[in-house]
Amino acid sequence: MGAKYYLGGNLTQNRRDSYVFHGLKDSELVTTQFMKMNLALQASLFRNIYITPYINMASVGFKNSDDYFKSFFNPDGDWINTATTSLLFSAGTTLSYNSILGPVSFDVAYLNNVNQFNVFFSVGLRLNIPK
Repeated sequence: MGAKYYLGGNLTQNRRDSYVFHGLKDSELVTTQFMKMNLALQASLFRNIYITPYINMASVGFKNSDDYFKSFFNPDGDWINTATTSLLFSAGTTLSYNSILGPVSFDVAYLNNVNQFNVFFSVGLRLNIPK
């Protein structure tokens, strides 16, 4: 059994074998192979208010590595079915506010093969707990 990687969500602290892929829910996609490319640009609109448009692309595989590398450049599956090598794509924008209590984020993302926009909202509290 190959390694399992969990893709999804906007993780502020990465967990073991979990990787951020905006547009997916937290750990929504489990895969055995993946290669990801991310392009993003963050701009400060006002003090402590940020906008970050982004594009994510990944080639994801679910079987053995030989099958993955044979169809890496020509993925023909739907990532939802988790059967064959697939192209995973998301595009969206995150609007963030760095408040006194912690970060507040609103994210809208389009995800391929689902053909819908996913909306995420999060509020974080800063707790300085010594380790």
